[in-house]
Amino acid sequence: MPVTDIVWIVAGSAASLIQGCNLQPHDIDILVKRSDDVDKIAHLFTDFLPESNQPLIFNKNWISTKEIAVYSMNGDKDKWSYARLNIHGIQIEISNTASHEYLELSPVVWEIRRYENYHGMSIPVVPLELQLHSNHEMKKLDRISKIKDVIKLKNLDLQFLENYLTDSDYRQLLNLF
Repeated sequence: MPVTDIVWIVAGSAASLIQGCNLQPHDIDILVKRSDDVDKIAHLFTDFLPESNQPLIFNKNWISTKEIAVYSMNGDKDKWSYARLNIHGIQIEISNTASHEYLELSPVVWEIRRYENYHGMSIPVVPLELQLHSNHEMKKLDRISKIKDVIKLKNLDLQFLENYLTDSDYRQLLNLF
C-alpha cells in the first residue's frame, strides 16, 4: 500500500492548537487507522533514527531506533503500535490504538474526525469535544479551561457526545459549562 493511502489524524495538544486553543504542545500526536501504518511512517524517517542507544524497555523516554522503530503491545483492553520520532528536536508520536479509556483514542475518531484549515492546509483532527472528555478524565484542568474557551467561542455542540458516554460522564462534561 502506498504511503498516500495512510489514514491519519492529529490528536492531543497539537489538535487543540490547530482548532484554536491557546497552548504550547510539547509534541505532535498522530493517530493512524491501521497498525502497519505506524511502521510505514517510522521507516520514512529512518535517516533520522539513532542506531540503538537504549535498553529495549518501553517507557516515557523510549524513542524509535533503526533497530526497533515501532513498539507494539497487546493488553487486556488495549492494543497499540507506537513510534516516537525526534526530528530536529521536534517529538512526533505516531500510534494506532484501540483504547476504550479515552474517546480521543477510540475507534470513534474515524467516524467523527474534523478537518480544520491551518495555515492553508486542511488537517484532520480529533474534535475538541472528544479532547474535552479525555482531558477531563486525565484531570488536566489547564487544558480543560482552554478547550472550553474555544468550544464556547465556536459555539460547538456537545450533544453528540451523549451517544458515546455514560449518562454520568455526559452530565459531568455538561456541568463544566
